[in-house]
Amino acid sequence: MNNIEFYFLIFIIYAIIGWIIEVTLKLIEKHKFINRGFLIGPYCPIYGYGALIMTITLSKYQNDLFVLFIMSIFICSFLEYITSYVMEKLFKARWWDYSNYKINLNGRICLNNSVLFGLGGIVIIKLVNPILFSMINQINVYNLNILIIIIFVIYLIDNIISFNVINNFRKETFLLAGDSTELISQKVSKETKKLFNKVKVSSDLISVKINELRLEITNNLKKSFNSKNYLYKRLIKAYPNLETRIKNNDKIIKEVISILKERSDKHVAKFKRSTKKNQK
Repeated sequence: MNNIEFYFLIFIIYAIIGWIIEVTLKLIEKHKFINRGFLIGPYCPIYGYGALIMTITLSKYQNDLFVLFIMSIFICSFLEYITSYVMEKLFKARWWDYSNYKINLNGRICLNNSVLFGLGGIVIIKLVNPILFSMINQINVYNLNILIIIIFVIYLIDNIISFNVINNFRKETFLLAGDSTELISQKVSKETKKLFNKVKVSSDLISVKINELRLEITNNLKKSFNSKNYLYKRLIKAYPNLETRIKNNDKIIKEVISILKERSDKHVAKFKRSTKKNQK
C-alpha cells in the first residue's frame, strides 16, 4: 500500500469518527438522529482533513505535549475558519456561526472548539494513531487495496451528488433572494411609516428591523428546501443555524439604513423648527 492510499484511509477513518461525534452530540442535544455534514454518507471531511494534516505534520512532536496542543489548535482552527469562509463565498450561506460564544473570531471559530481541537490533537497523535496504524498493518494488502478502491468510488459519487445539491441550493438562494427583494421593499415602506411616527428612532431599533428582514429571507429559503426531496431536507436539518449571505441583500440593507437615517434627520429637523416656532 502506497502513501496516497494510506493517507486516504486515515482521512476516511477520521472523517467517519468525526461524523459519529457530531451525530452523538446532536442526539444528546436534540434527542433525535441528525445526519451531520455536507455529504450524504457517514463522514465529515473537515475532521478527516484536520486529523490527516496533524498526522503528517505533528507526529514528530508526539513527545512534546505543549507543542502538540498549540499546533493542533492552530491547524484545526485555521482549517475551520478557511472552510467557513470558502463555503460562504461559494454558496452564499453561513453554515455555522459562533457569534453567541464569548470568545470567537468573526463567528467562524471560537475558543471552546479550539481548546477541544488541541486536546483532540494529543489524543490522535499519542493514543489513536499508534493503535490505528497497527490495525491497518495487520490487514492483507490486497484486500485493503480493494476496500480502499470501493470506499473511494463511493466517496467520489457522494461528493458529486452532494455538490450538485449544494450548487442548486446556491442557485435557488439567488432566485428566492430576488423574490425577497420585493418583499423587503414593501416591508421597508411599512416599517418606516411605523417607525417615524415618532421623532427619534434608536439605532438598536433599526438593527432589529434589519435583522428581521434578513431572518425572513433565510426562513423562506428553509421552507423552500424543506418542500423538496430528502437531499435538500437533510442539508437543512444538518445545518439548522444556516443563514443566507447575499450581496444584493446586503446592498438592500444598506439602502434601508440610509433611508431610515435620512427620514430620521428630516423628522429631527422638522421637530427643531417646530420647537423654535413655538418658542417665538
